[in-house]
Amino acid sequence: MNQSKAAAEQGLIIHFSHSGRDWADFFALESKIEAAVTAAGGEYDGNELRADGAEGYIYIYGSDIDELLSVVRPFLASASFLSNIGAKMRYGPASDKSARVVEVQISPALH
Repeated sequence: MNQSKAAAEQGLIIHFSHSGRDWADFFALESKIEAAVTAAGGEYDGNELRADGAEGYIYIYGSDIDELLSVVRPFLASASFLSNIGAKMRYGPASDKSARVVEVQISPALH
């Protein structure tokens, strides 16, 4: 696989704790994140949310994961109903087991 193809397959997985069973605030936030990711040239691939409201994941892909993280970080950091927000950044396709992976903390566990 050539380098430009691999770069287009970078992945950003965001994990967070959530403050309750009502996901309405999250869905409003998700709409803003999806629009920002799309405007930045990335792909918002959806979420995975626990039924009990305790935690969730957001999946984003694109060619510049650092840029996409900088786009979504302000939305996540200002969401008072989320805590313990972390991001796993994969610099290459999922099939590349040697792709560099970096984990960063966006917000501490405050709740």
